[in-house]
Amino acid sequence: MCDLPTNKSLGEITRTLGATEVNKLIFQSYKNLSFALVKHHLDDFENLKSLILSSNNVTYMDKDLLAGLVNLTGLNLRDNNLHLIAGVFNYTPGLEWIELGDNALRSIELGTFDNLKNLTLLNLWKNHLTEPQSGIFDELIALKSLDLNGNNMVKLPDDIFAKLENLEVLNLSRNNFTHLPRNLLQNNTKLHTVSLFDNKRNMTTLPNKFFANLTELKVLKLRKNGFVTLPEDLFWGCTSLTNITLERNYLQTLPVHIFRDLKKLEKLELNFNDLETLPDNIFSNTNRLVNLDLSKNRITSISGYV
Repeated sequence: MCDLPTNKSLGEITRTLGATEVNKLIFQSYKNLSFALVKHHLDDFENLKSLILSSNNVTYMDKDLLAGLVNLTGLNLRDNNLHLIAGVFNYTPGLEWIELGDNALRSIELGTFDNLKNLTLLNLWKNHLTEPQSGIFDELIALKSLDLNGNNMVKLPDDIFAKLENLEVLNLSRNNFTHLPRNLLQNNTKLHTVSLFDNKRNMTTLPNKFFANLTELKVLKLRKNGFVTLPEDLFWGCTSLTNITLERNYLQTLPVHIFRDLKKLEKLELNFNDLETLPDNIFSNTNRLVNLDLSKNRITSISGYV
């Protein structure tokens, strides 16, 4: 733990130590650097590719703080106290990953990420983005992974992910939803993993065809969301699904054709629900299913035709 120098950049200091081609810089002071950290400190790092400024209790960043880091591809600002990030990424179009988890962001201004055409990973977990606005992700054309878990989100605009055609991994867990828009994921046809678990309110159900026709989808984590019922067409067209976790909900039964198209399903966790019975032939098309957990339900008998 050390203080920032007042009359020298960190680049100058590393050069005096003989490090002239620094491509990764880690600075963690565990102090409040909100107004102490300025552009001058990051001068002389023309070759820097990865910058880690986590755990510095930063609440504010100058818009030009990263202006000299023309080759930056990775930025870790995890575990600070950031409230606002507008303009910070204007000078770093080469960024490929950004870690902003465990901060205090309450909103994201339109245009904040518009310069980041190469960004593939964006982590925004454990902030306070209760109602993120439409359009904030629209220019992230290369984005593959987006983590929004733990934000106490109460609702999402229908089109908030509409432009993310390359998205593969999405985490919406540990939020405060009561419902989600039916067409929320319809354009995200490259999704292979969706996490939506430990919701803080009972959602009771999901919209019809919510995951339907996501042909690349392989893993769904849907535990502990308060589901009572699920629509029959929820997974229709999800021909690549291999793993579904639905444990610790309140499901009493399942529609007979809910698993109709899941010929590659290998693992299904339905434990800790309120299932009393299962429809005949519900698993007739799941020939690859090798792990089925029905423990801790209310089932007293299972038909020989299941």
